[in-house]
Amino acid sequence: MTVYSDRDIAQVMRAVIRELQAVNGEQVVPPWDARPEAERAESAERIRRLRERGASPREAHEAWAELRRSEGWEWGPVKDPDARTTPLLAPYEDLDPVQRAKDEMYDAVIRVMTGTYTTAAGQEGGPAGPRGASFSNGPGGPRRPREIPEPLVSSFGFMEGDGGRWAAR
Repeated sequence: MTVYSDRDIAQVMRAVIRELQAVNGEQVVPPWDARPEAERAESAERIRRLRERGASPREAHEAWAELRRSEGWEWGPVKDPDARTTPLLAPYEDLDPVQRAKDEMYDAVIRVMTGTYTTAAGQEGGPAGPRGASFSNGPGGPRRPREIPEPLVSSFGFMEGDGGRWAAR
């Protein structure tokens, strides 16, 4: 299996986030190529840190929030880049399911693109089997599949009757 660079993963994540924003009627961030090089490098570095730590989606959100606060961002009811406010600076458990799903997507994309996941049949790496994939924590051991928020179940067409697990139709 091809293992992608942190920069490749960051570029794919930018595309995933843009699509999630569009599906959810949010303001869509500019595409990867429109971002300044410094921002692209920071995104690749963030992926590296998440990958090396085997960070959970909650930990990924907390790391992102800490970075944004260090850049002068504060919690606000709406995202306003000029005022540097965003509702995403809330604690992870207070985020709505769609926003938490973005952190879940980071986790899933990193594991798939680095080959650090285990299929439902227990095989490492490679494409997921017909019932989906159960992602592992790498050195930390296996992780149970997570529930998918209902808006994403209908948006992405996940299998019905599978308990809302990460299993594509």
